[in-house]
Amino acid sequence: MDRVKVKTSGSDLSQWIFNTHKVFKWIQDFIENNIKKLVRRLFITAGVFFYNDQTYLKCSSVTINGGKYVIVVEAGHGLTTDGDVISVLSQINDNSNDDPGNSTKYLYLQHILVDDTDVTYEINRLPSSYPDINVHQKDSYVLMLSDAWPVGDDLNSIVKIAKIVQSTGPVIVVTDERIQAQFFNIPAATINWLNDNCTHLTKDGTDADKFLISGARVLTEPTEPPPPLNIRIYDINPVGHAPRSKIAKIYIKWNWEALTGTHYVADGANTIRIEGVKAGDYQELDVTENQLAGFRLYSTSFESTDKTYLIVSNLATTGVAGSKETIITLEEDYNNEAVVENCQVIINGDGLVFEAHPYADGAELEYEMIERQLGAGYVRHQTFAISLPMTLTNKAGVQAYYNIKMRSKMKTFTSEFRVMEAGSYDPDHVGGGQAVVNYGAPFECKLPMLDDTGADLTLTTTVSGFQIEVSGWKVSGDLNQTAHEFEIIRTTLDSVDWNDVDNSIRIRTVDRLIDVPCSFSRLWAVGVRPLQNSQVVGTPVEKTVKSGAMGVAPGDQAVLNGVEIDLRTYSGTLTVVSGKSVGLTAYKSPAGSATDAVLLSMMSYMRNNDCILKDVAGNSFIVNRNSVDLGGGSDILVDLVNLSGESSNPVNGAFEINTTERGRRLKVLNSMQVEMDSVIGYFDSDIITGATVDDPGILRVGQNSVIGKTKADTLAVYENDSAYEFVTNFVIRNSYGNLGLFFDAFDPSLVDPNNRACIRGRFTLYMVPHTLLIKPGETRNIL
Repeated sequence: MDRVKVKTSGSDLSQWIFNTHKVFKWIQDFIENNIKKLVRRLFITAGVFFYNDQTYLKCSSVTINGGKYVIVVEAGHGLTTDGDVISVLSQINDNSNDDPGNSTKYLYLQHILVDDTDVTYEINRLPSSYPDINVHQKDSYVLMLSDAWPVGDDLNSIVKIAKIVQSTGPVIVVTDERIQAQFFNIPAATINWLNDNCTHLTKDGTDADKFLISGARVLTEPTEPPPPLNIRIYDINPVGHAPRSKIAKIYIKWNWEALTGTHYVADGANTIRIEGVKAGDYQELDVTENQLAGFRLYSTSFESTDKTYLIVSNLATTGVAGSKETIITLEEDYNNEAVVENCQVIINGDGLVFEAHPYADGAELEYEMIERQLGAGYVRHQTFAISLPMTLTNKAGVQAYYNIKMRSKMKTFTSEFRVMEAGSYDPDHVGGGQAVVNYGAPFECKLPMLDDTGADLTLTTTVSGFQIEVSGWKVSGDLNQTAHEFEIIRTTLDSVDWNDVDNSIRIRTVDRLIDVPCSFSRLWAVGVRPLQNSQVVGTPVEKTVKSGAMGVAPGDQAVLNGVEIDLRTYSGTLTVVSGKSVGLTAYKSPAGSATDAVLLSMMSYMRNNDCILKDVAGNSFIVNRNSVDLGGGSDILVDLVNLSGESSNPVNGAFEINTTERGRRLKVLNSMQVEMDSVIGYFDSDIITGATVDDPGILRVGQNSVIGKTKADTLAVYENDSAYEFVTNFVIRNSYGNLGLFFDAFDPSLVDPNNRACIRGRFTLYMVPHTLLIKPGETRNIL
């Protein structure tokens, strides 16, 4: 800071007062100190600011030349916290005569005040005796190199540049001291302590990666991070919650994890030798020279706050598979821990971008590209799972291929994309079991094949056809290695052809035990293959079997052949309009439930089916189909007809439809002509409501006579089940009365019968003339 000056042509007294008197010198010092306080406050409250925009004072190199120090300070400007400007108008080269040896030197600028003229002031001289001069003091800095920092008051008059330690060999350790003293505002980009003779160095405070003010780190503009390496498929799994959806869950990994490292003194400071990988399905580190530069190494063994260090360089991997190793050099803050486990090579960023590009006909389908933004959690958790379609959306049935691309992010900066290359993965991540899968680039999106060990198909002839039993393609507790369902094909041709859809019968089922009914005895070729998400995931197993034919082939008869059942029940409130014309409101279905019936659906059903209505007094009536109409509001208007022999009129109150024995009648055959014996029945349900396992609905079949009904067979049916087979034992005999057959859904139980269930489906009943009966389980020559 310039001092006040007074020309000697003025008052001698004023010259003497301003230039020599201690009181007014104190006033100048007081003013200067207040200005410096203001500058310090600006530094603290306003933060860092620059002087002269792009030019900064810096020490560009410290080298050894012929056993001497060569120090270069480049031209530029610096601003101290006291408000002083340091100007180096031209480059300073200092060639010290000191032999470095194993020594420590301290480089600094010494602050002094100099005068414009060399004048000696004597207090005891009269002002009139001074020559006619201008008195003006200036700041000046001299570049100094010494064995120690100045002490005492001298310490306050220096600007620290660096501490330099020279040890045996070409290693110079340079410690940057500038920011500790808060003298300079120098961004990291201007600092350059590296030179040809410096193989390694450390710094305290500001360095090439961070800039500190009073120990606090200053955020700098981020640079573009390198893209992730070693992008690969770790696994492809089925999607269990949607077993028939053609999608697969892809697990993507990148970089490396579970590495083990050791610091060897012989490798040099701040180095880790990566020597292995944790046992399991992990990949060894395999890189070229400096391929990891700019990445970070993470380990919970590290002492740093974020458990990571910047990778400065690396050697190329050496060795063979199973014993590969490389040496990684980390930033100077690394504490050289002896053994470091579970290391991860991670990106130097705060997130990633993932893209899956569908690929067909030699080009990427950009309009179907799938993108995901991966947040900071994925920087260390280097695994990402995504469900992808196995067939192209706009090309029905065409197998999907994808190019996988990823890039790193650091704030607003992103790296270039890196494309996943061809590779392989082990679906069950253990030796044996599922085979290793090789994939290309782009990769085919498909599930891995299941282990075929133990997979088999057992075919057994039965009196009514044959039975299929499927084994294998299952690992207990592992849904990824268990088939979702099975595709079963059968044909009367000599062998199975999975591509022949015209001459084969196919079913998809989750059942491993299936009974196949046959009307005629014949030779069948049968095959089975496992499916996951509608994809074949196992080698088909194919065999042949000679079927039975419902007992004796010529004699078995389908007495009831696929009888359609549509039995619905309703309840509500009945209001007599006049005579047998009534209005129905507040209707529910199934009867007695809390579920509202759909108005139009109920009207349509009553118009197309025979319905029996029972009023609150227990009177039963036939609903006249042709009279069903819509009344006022939500009323349904119908005319009722008395059953044969009845003459009562309906009574106001509650009503039910199709809950009586007459109302639950499904089929009646009045004359069978000959005595017959039942063999087997099949019921294929569509919808069952109002029936559970604990309170099932009932299907009943037997001889249509008083005695016959006591000997009828019953089948319990309930919701959430679709196919029923039951061996029937009832017979039709002259001695029991009329040779007829009845089939209904009436529950004759005296305690809590369920006659309100709604049942829809198809029923088939096979019987044989009494003289030809061979009961189930008896031996018959059907081969």
